[in-house]
Amino acid sequence: MEDPESGRKFHKETPLLVIDDESDQASVDTKKVPLDEEGNPDEEHDPTRTNALIRRLLYSFGKSAYVGYTATPFANIFIHEQNETKNEGQDLFPRSFIVNIPPPSNYTGAARIFGIQEDEATQLEEVPSLPITREIDDYALKRNGKGQIDDDGWVHLAETEGWMPPKLVNRTEHIPRYENEEKIPPSLREAMMAFILATTVREIREGLECHNSMLIHVMRYTKVQARVAVQISQELKGICERLDHGDGDRVPTIIDEFRELWESDFVSTLNDPVFASKDFDNDLSLPEWSVVEEQLRSVAASIEVRSINGSAADVLDYDSYTERGLNVIAVGADKLSRGLTLEGLTVSYFLRASKMYDTLMQMGRWFGYRGKYIDVCRLYTTSDLIEWFTHIAAASEELRQEFDYMVNVGGTPRDYGLKVMSHPVLLVTSAVKMRSGTELKLTYSGDISETIIFDTSTRAIQKNWETTQQFLGDLPAVGKARSSEKKYFWRDIGSEKILNFLDDFRSHPDSRRADTRLLASYIRRQFDQGELTDWSVLLVSSSLSSRSWEIPGLGKIGLIKRSQYLPLPEDPSEKSLSRYTIRRLLSPADEWQDLKDEEFNPALELSIKNWKESKRKEKSKTAPTTPGGKETRRFRSKQRGFLILYPLDGNETHVEAKEPVVGMAISFPYSDTAKEISYKVNNVFTDAGDIDSI
Repeated sequence: MEDPESGRKFHKETPLLVIDDESDQASVDTKKVPLDEEGNPDEEHDPTRTNALIRRLLYSFGKSAYVGYTATPFANIFIHEQNETKNEGQDLFPRSFIVNIPPPSNYTGAARIFGIQEDEATQLEEVPSLPITREIDDYALKRNGKGQIDDDGWVHLAETEGWMPPKLVNRTEHIPRYENEEKIPPSLREAMMAFILATTVREIREGLECHNSMLIHVMRYTKVQARVAVQISQELKGICERLDHGDGDRVPTIIDEFRELWESDFVSTLNDPVFASKDFDNDLSLPEWSVVEEQLRSVAASIEVRSINGSAADVLDYDSYTERGLNVIAVGADKLSRGLTLEGLTVSYFLRASKMYDTLMQMGRWFGYRGKYIDVCRLYTTSDLIEWFTHIAAASEELRQEFDYMVNVGGTPRDYGLKVMSHPVLLVTSAVKMRSGTELKLTYSGDISETIIFDTSTRAIQKNWETTQQFLGDLPAVGKARSSEKKYFWRDIGSEKILNFLDDFRSHPDSRRADTRLLASYIRRQFDQGELTDWSVLLVSSSLSSRSWEIPGLGKIGLIKRSQYLPLPEDPSEKSLSRYTIRRLLSPADEWQDLKDEEFNPALELSIKNWKESKRKEKSKTAPTTPGGKETRRFRSKQRGFLILYPLDGNETHVEAKEPVVGMAISFPYSDTAKEISYKVNNVFTDAGDIDSI
């Protein structure tokens, strides 16, 4: 049939259903859509090829429907909802519905691996992380061999030196070297040994028919991958020869090394309380070491090393291995990122970073169904990537909640605005896929910023403590907080004193949400709007602490304890290279201490109202008696910010500094004039060529 107005030919009665898998990838139009003076998309726009072909197909039928599937829908919600062209019709914005398909209880996703911290602002419930991630830092050369401490107490990795540095000078010609030899770093060798142990456990538990895979994803350039594969093959050959022929007088023996890893890692991991919860198979148990030792030789000998990329001839032919499953170490990059399934993936060694949520999540092939072997799975990666994946897990979970809420209120993506939690370093998706979206920038309006990552060097701790003591010494007489036990409280502090403190206080480079430079920048911008001109300050002291610290003019302060989240290295010589990480600094009861009666009472009323209306399964059975954090920030005056200081017990950090480790939290009131802060990326673990290729 032909449209009488446009002359377009189409099938009037025949219905068409198009199902698009991985719909966030090639299906999204990445070209810039010109807008007219009223902000409407140009009808003459020429979209990208795949996008145009899908739309022309749909446009050729009078009755057509398009359903897209993806695990990472970030790009899809940023398609311009009004984009329509003459030849292609409407764009692929999911205008009718978005359905969140909940993962089964036995699916291991990002939230389960990396955990989610409970957050009042986002209504996210806490999910404990699995103890299967292993932080590595020997892939790049540390300056001066062990690390160089600069004047401010920070440690740096050489970005262009080492086995697999973040930035390559000669990308395709790079020769991976560790300690000037063409060999893998100790962390990768440990990961290989962990794979041999994990494969052994699986074969004992499930039989020889199960497939076992190890993923090594460190670089996208195929020539470099080939060199890595050679080094891995050489290392595997050496391990097999030692298992076959023994070590002679060599100490420790290869069996000693395997047993040490078994006892220090595999046994202790299974004993972690998280595996005792109802969410996991309570029948998980490890075989006796003697049984494992007997099979190490045959398991190691069965492992094959394969390069999986567009240039390599290797394939993962799992179906060809029937009597004994395929045990393979797969070295690859882009080809492993989407669609390709790694059967029985137990160990991953992952260095390849991207700045985009969706790309990182698609690279995370370790998500999936792990049945009876989740306890022997391992992810070896960097501290940055652990932090990034933890953030993305929370952002993804919040977006899923947004989808569910939209359905519950009867909304559609076209009339219900969707948002994605932003990050100061990462992008939600490729910049070209967000052309029609608003640039995501951070604002601290109605937010709480707190330090959860601390540098453990003596110099850094001393400097921040000196800054804190000087700041406290310049404050006027102590005032009165709402709770009588909060003895160290000050009102009516000018913003200049707060800014001077932030200018001198050094936050850890990885503590991005509590970056003192960004906090100071936000405060200065709001000050120009007549806000954040007046401050309250609380110094938290514990009456139950066995350790205290004398502060001139204030007396003894009871030090606060916060448990270590990520463990420090056992080697004392590496302590100066470590960081002290906690899950949460703020005690919720501290945040409302500065509220006046005319702020406290409506904040409490709103907290009770929100509690009554909440459908969260884990909510308290009794109504709140004090305001929540979100409600506190809603009713605090726009002119007043709240700085809360926590002198943390250094014994918890296992550092040699005598002074307390200072933690800092700032509670910001809501503001309708809040100025956004644009982030400049300092440490980028992907170069421009890497991003352009994705």
